[in-house]
Amino acid sequence: MNMDLETIHGLLVKMGQRLDKIEERLDKIEERLDKMDERFDKMDERFDKMERRFDGLEKVLEDNLNRMDARFDDQAARLDRHAALWQTGRRWSNRMDQWAEKIDAALEVKDKQIADLTGRLEDLEHNRPPATSS
Repeated sequence: MNMDLETIHGLLVKMGQRLDKIEERLDKIEERLDKMDERFDKMDERFDKMERRFDGLEKVLEDNLNRMDARFDDQAARLDRHAALWQTGRRWSNRMDQWAEKIDAALEVKDKQIADLTGRLEDLEHNRPPATSS
């Protein structure tokens, strides 16, 4: 293989041109990668901002939930007090009903006794013979 210098020189020139094209392509790829790096940096900044917002939102939600828990605890305590008062009132009312029934029964017996005594007294005042009970 005996190549002359011109052929070798031509091949070297073509190789140099090809290498230049490859270098241009690599430069374009590097530019694209740099742009992608910039985009990723911007995305990182956005994610960091979002993360801070979510952290803030988490704190706000936690504070609100804690306040709601406190309000529900207060409400539960009030409801417990109301239930205790209602139950106490119900017991008192039941005892009053039982007492009233007992008094009514006693008064009924006393009314019968008074009516019986009144009848006997009237009989004695009018000289009637006393009624015999069977």
